[in-house]
Amino acid sequence: MSKIPVVATVVASYRFVFANYLRLLGIAWASTAITMALLLSMVILGLVFLGITLAVTLPLTIGIGVATAAKEGPHPDPTAIAAQIRAYQPIITAVIYAIMLFIVARLAFFLPSIVLLEKQLGLGRNWQLSKGNSWRIAGLIVMIMLPLLALGVLQLVALAVFGGPDYWALFGTPPASLIASRDMMQFYLRHFYVLAPVALLLYPLGYGPFLAASAIAYRAVAGDVPPAQD
Repeated sequence: MSKIPVVATVVASYRFVFANYLRLLGIAWASTAITMALLLSMVILGLVFLGITLAVTLPLTIGIGVATAAKEGPHPDPTAIAAQIRAYQPIITAVIYAIMLFIVARLAFFLPSIVLLEKQLGLGRNWQLSKGNSWRIAGLIVMIMLPLLALGVLQLVALAVFGGPDYWALFGTPPASLIASRDMMQFYLRHFYVLAPVALLLYPLGYGPFLAASAIAYRAVAGDVPPAQD
């Protein structure tokens, strides 16, 4: 069997790097810029989500608490107020998710294609491209999510059958939700050698439909947009 010339390989490697330094720098700069643009866009979008969540949750929670306190009279029971707020929590959550779905449709759905092809943060561009298609994009996202949600439920059922933790408790109130989170982490750590390959196999199903739909919809709306000049 032929032997690898170690010293010659090292010298050739460095010769290649220095001979093609500007090209490699251009490739590295472009890929890094695209990655950073996408990450920055997602960070900004996350801050928008956080702001919307606070803007919706705080007023509604305070309003429900005040209304319950007024109903209880001059000496309201804090337990009753907390129970009333928990009772309205699903409504508050539904409102937040509906607003987030709208934000994703208007600000984020085309981001991967915009960042890769047009090399910009893309939030404003996404708003421009999604104009007149908000409901179509929202419906598209929901339709893509339905099979994935069904797959997620099947995963939870399968894990429960094999002795997994009570995942439904994650959506409860503390301390039950915290205990469920601990049990879930311990379960994953114990069985990572099985769960990691399964997660890897399911990875394309988790992200592929969204990215493919985004690219196809971008092509339909924006057409053949030439890449931005470096």
